[in-house]
Amino acid sequence: MHNYHKIQAPFKRTNAKDVLIDENVFSDMYISMLSNITWLGTEKIDGMNLNLCYDGNHLSVKGHTDKTRFSQEQIDWIDRFLTAELEQMFEQYFGEEEVIFHGEFVGPKIQSNLYNLDDYKFIVFDIYIVTKDVYYSQSAVKGIAEQFGLEVAPLVVVGTLQRIIEYVKSAPSSMLNPKQEMEGVVIRPEHELKNFTGHRIVYKVKLRDLLGRDAKCIE
Repeated sequence: MHNYHKIQAPFKRTNAKDVLIDENVFSDMYISMLSNITWLGTEKIDGMNLNLCYDGNHLSVKGHTDKTRFSQEQIDWIDRFLTAELEQMFEQYFGEEEVIFHGEFVGPKIQSNLYNLDDYKFIVFDIYIVTKDVYYSQSAVKGIAEQFGLEVAPLVVVGTLQRIIEYVKSAPSSMLNPKQEMEGVVIRPEHELKNFTGHRIVYKVKLRDLLGRDAKCIE
């Protein structure tokens, strides 16, 4: 199983057909109880979901689902990316643990190449230990990914939910391309939490939901 779980917004929409969310109506009881805690907001990268999977022996790359298809150009990049040295690093670090590095695949011909990249990049945003059913904290994700020479989704804002909303409404520039507005942020509690059903507490706050428009190119 390598597809990443769905992330919802912290607020409900004003109605079924409306783009904007209603900031006065929380999407669930958890965000209503935790709105004033400290949240970590990382940039929501707009690309193609890609998963770097280690099964305890071998390293492979998989898309969001088994139906995901890659172009030949993308396959060639992935083949160069999956080196014997990288696989050996996973073996030394994780041993027989099964691990998935969840990330975004960005670059030419992916989502109109919003970040104006000349080549592809794999940007890690979560690390999941399959055998233990545990996600690493964001500080651990950053530290581990950097040890493997991998880029991580940048931490861009820290604070209460209201602070997060104000930040996204300011339409900040993407950390990957200063000439492109940020699509939004993914927020998690400073310390990883789960709800009563055992699912992670994580939300996405998008520019489109708050301002009613997509992120745009900055002239």
